[in-house]
Amino acid sequence: PLPQPPLRELLLRLLPPRPVCQDKLAPTNSLVKVGFPSRVPPGGAPALTYSAGSSKPEVRADGGFACPQCGVLHAELPTECPVCALKLLSATDLSKTYHHLFPLPLFKQQLGPPAALCFGCGEALPAAARNAAPATHGFTCG
Repeated sequence: PLPQPPLRELLLRLLPPRPVCQDKLAPTNSLVKVGFPSRVPPGGAPALTYSAGSSKPEVRADGGFACPQCGVLHAELPTECPVCALKLLSATDLSKTYHHLFPLPLFKQQLGPPAALCFGCGEALPAAARNAAPATHGFTCG
């Protein structure tokens, strides 16, 4: 059998290179490794738990969040695990920051066709000015 090339080599053949501007270095990788810890309910045996901003663990029995990479308990989120240096946050924390990074484009008020339906709920729209969604070019009632 023929030797198999490594997966990384195969992927690099399929991916186009990132553009490089003149007089500038190639852009660095902008990905951040993030972990989503699981909740450990209170009432179990006391365990060593890290508090935010502390490099020393405390013995606590009130539960916490278990790091998905090393299993160490943390009292609160978001934080960085002092054992494996993984950034820990909840899905709600990520969604709060994500919508600030990529805000929705503004809707514009426009006059639409006389018998238009709401793109979101399907109800008939009044004849007054309507909100036009820029991505779908549909009209909404809200």
